[in-house]
Amino acid sequence: MNDISKRIISAFVFLLLFVLAALNPFLFAAVFIFFMIISLKELCNFARNKNLKPGKELYLLAILTFIVFFIYFGFGISSQFLLLPLFFLFLLFIIELFRKNQFFHTIGFYSFAMFYIIVPFSLFNFLIFYSGKYTIDLLSLFFVVIWTNDIAAYFIGITFGKHKLMPYISPKKSIEGFLGGIISAALISVIFYLINKKFSLSENLILSTGIAIFGVLGDLFESKIKRELKIKDSGKIMPGHGGILDRFDSSIFGIIFLIGYWLIKNIVI
Repeated sequence: MNDISKRIISAFVFLLLFVLAALNPFLFAAVFIFFMIISLKELCNFARNKNLKPGKELYLLAILTFIVFFIYFGFGISSQFLLLPLFFLFLLFIIELFRKNQFFHTIGFYSFAMFYIIVPFSLFNFLIFYSGKYTIDLLSLFFVVIWTNDIAAYFIGITFGKHKLMPYISPKKSIEGFLGGIISAALISVIFYLINKKFSLSENLILSTGIAIFGVLGDLFESKIKRELKIKDSGKIMPGHGGILDRFDSSIFGIIFLIGYWLIKNIVI
């Protein structure tokens, strides 16, 4: 089987998991917990390159946090419930006291993993519960914008790219690809508006532009980590594509923008 065939098959399986996740909230939770755990495992492999040995309790913290956010967004429990994951994070700090690890670096890694992987993945629950009930409108818009931006930026970049975006981090990314991806994301959001007028056209354009820009920043962020560690891909679970974290690096920063926009919007309005 050649590389192109492997890329197509792994992309199809990845898309199939997304379709499965969209069927109901509990399947969504199962699929995205799976994505989160694999991404976290890949990040832990990064840490091992620096001679750190993260404990398996970190995975329990990830699952707990995701479930807490799922219940919070889906069933409207008290916001005080969101403090529970932080309590368990400090329990991990205490556990590390009794291990012969690099204490300061390990608890630093736990904090980084919490805010880089665990919290953003848990915030994906907002995409299906933003309206107070289960819906895939925002979920569909979010990930179609992310994918459109990635694909368009790649093909426009290799076709027309002449000016490097940030060559010291990602030599292949170009300014032309960056702008082409953002414009393509905006165009796909207009199509979404014409099909489903759940959000206004202006809001669709704001969301798509912000998600696309922050998505590129997320991609560059992971690229810088891999460059410093001299790693090409975060994993090998998706032949031809790399790891799960390689597929979600844009989404991690994109969801932070979306949550920030929603908070500002509600405060202002």
